[in-house]
Amino acid sequence: MKSSRQSHKTTSVRYEVTAHGAAFGGDGVARAPDGRVVFVPMLLPGERALVDVVECKSRFDRAQIVELHTAGEGRRAAPCPVYESCGGCNMQHADIGTQREIKARVTADLDRRIGAFSYETDLDATGPQIVGGAEFGYRNRVRLHSAGPAGYGFRARSSHDIVPISFCPIAAPEVNELLRELTVVEQGSLETGQTELQPAELSVYGAQGRVFRAGTASVEVLGFEFTFPVDGFFQSNLEMTEMLIQEEILSLEGSHALDLYAGCGVFTRFLAGRFASVTAVESHPGSVAAQRSNLADQQSVKSVEARVEDWCRREGLGGSYDVAVLDPPRAGLSGTVQQYLANADIKRLLYVSCDPATSARDVGALVRGGYRLRSRRIFDFYPQSSHIETVTVLQRE
Repeated sequence: MKSSRQSHKTTSVRYEVTAHGAAFGGDGVARAPDGRVVFVPMLLPGERALVDVVECKSRFDRAQIVELHTAGEGRRAAPCPVYESCGGCNMQHADIGTQREIKARVTADLDRRIGAFSYETDLDATGPQIVGGAEFGYRNRVRLHSAGPAGYGFRARSSHDIVPISFCPIAAPEVNELLRELTVVEQGSLETGQTELQPAELSVYGAQGRVFRAGTASVEVLGFEFTFPVDGFFQSNLEMTEMLIQEEILSLEGSHALDLYAGCGVFTRFLAGRFASVTAVESHPGSVAAQRSNLADQQSVKSVEARVEDWCRREGLGGSYDVAVLDPPRAGLSGTVQQYLANADIKRLLYVSCDPATSARDVGALVRGGYRLRSRRIFDFYPQSSHIETVTVLQRE
């Protein structure tokens, strides 16, 4: 006999809850009257609200706020007029201090549950430190979708619909200037041409007075010029990228460095100024081409086009490195890479991650593989969203 609770909503169910925490992804976490866990978007820890259940699972409910009964001290009116409908941000209802406190708590909880390591034991701390910059006007990269005669916008929250926008509070000024140009004016025409001439999707990178819509982009990072494919990978927050380099990369030194998932060579460039030799491994052909162009004057850099897993298998136990910098995609480190790092002669690791769950898993594995946790920080690359970027330093015992 099937449970009366289905994996979808069948009848209206409402109840009052008080959030006791926040989940990875930003939802408030509470208990339903029957004790079940319930996840509620835009409900902050400590807040009380009447909620409407929108989805029932076997072990938890998902609900939405019907009426907020008790607001938390960290709640604010969202600065963006389309925040309730746009899918680009999910934390604007909290002030920046509350956002960062939630990110620290979520990360520490993931580290405890998934990584099985503790800040109190390993770092003599209660949680990760947070490094932050501007909370608005920071995002250099956006992906815009055509909204037909209404111009361009972002995908709606939990939908494929497009929310037209002419200004985004988190976007860099250069991006917003392009948005204004793409917006339909009152006369019904676009400032840049007819709607049908515009592509369905635009990848845009704007910074330092320039905006790039296709082909190759070029930006300066701490005095060095870097080129990269507009539709390829490059950090979306230049301010925080420079801060990370200054606080983490420039503190490293030695004879031999390894840069895994090296992209177009930003970290490699700064490692090359502090190490006698640097090996940079990257699989994406466009990024490798950009990397080799960006580092053409660096004779100490060996650029390798290969999947990191394949390189690790070929390398085996060969090579000795003072430092390895890791900046993998969201999936984190594969078992092959974890095993290589555990067995190789590498004195220090600097692990940059865009997913705190896979990072917790990987850091836990590396600690069990013989590394000691030296520091773990959150670099808040994406204020107003629940995205968390962690930077972890590990050292051989």
